Amino acid sequence: MTLVLEVTDRLSNRPEQLVEFANILGRSEGRIRVFEEIYRGQKKTKTVDEIAKKLNLPNKTVLTHGKFLSTNHLCKQDGERGQTFYAKIAWVQSNKTKILELTKDPKKRANVPTKRNIKVNVENKKSPVLVPSSLVSIEHVQLEDIFAFREVKNHAPSGMLGDALTEDQFKLGVQKLCLESGVFKDWGGEQSDLYTSALQFTASKKLTAAFAFKGPGLKTKLTIAKMGKNGDQCPRLFQEPAQFFVVQHCREVASAVIDLVHTHAALKSVYLNQRVYFSVWDGQASKRLVEAYPSAF
Repeated sequence: MTLVLEVTDRLSNRPEQLVEFANILGRSEGRIRVFEEIYRGQKKTKTVDEIAKKLNLPNKTVLTHGKFLSTNHLCKQDGERGQTFYAKIAWVQSNKTKILELTKDPKKRANVPTKRNIKVNVENKKSPVLVPSSLVSIEHVQLEDIFAFREVKNHAPSGMLGDALTEDQFKLGVQKLCLESGVFKDWGGEQSDLYTSALQFTASKKLTAAFAFKGPGLKTKLTIAKMGKNGDQCPRLFQEPAQFFVVQHCREVASAVIDLVHTHAALKSVYLNQRVYFSVWDGQASKRLVEAYPSAF
């Protein structure tokens, strides 16, 4: 008895492979039954006669399904003395339950995050959004890499901004650096605290930008729950017709906020079909900006 051994690494990406195998099994009841019988119990190999007898199927039907499964690397096929048999593949055996689960539940299969489908949660963790990675074009930009704020490079971190400035003072300073002359008054339903089409992003390129500021009134780390009365400040910010989005706080910023901004940038990129830039400034970055441009603040 001889067995064909796998010599290529087809199983290196588990989510991709689980989905692929579930798609291969598809809706064919006979194919699924043969697959289940091959992997049932402790026997490492089973002959066509054994499988046909157990499932009460013609040998030809078992051969047809078995050949399809082996061709698609769901089992190994071999034979001797005129008898065909099928052998288990260790990786498939260890993931059999999950493969069958995804095979029988197309909705669950569609929600598996893979290289082709990036799974991101927006506001409701029970409602994941699948974004094709090929459509996403985003860039997380550091404060000092923005041309309008380039002097920040010359100022090392030296603590948090804290209570040094009010939110309005900080906003007006950023507005001056953006060379934006509009008037921006806070009100409960605004989409952003500052919106400008004049931000000098690079030496040769301007971008429309939307900012959300959190001032010293918030004495703790910025979390998603602290972003607006209903925790909806981030999605409202990304409703602005902008290419660059900034969330700022004068103290610490929770990593979950950065993840949320990243998520909305990805969704905005897909919606606009263009590159979207984003930046998150904590109290340390905010203080560096103030120190780099004291006359603006």
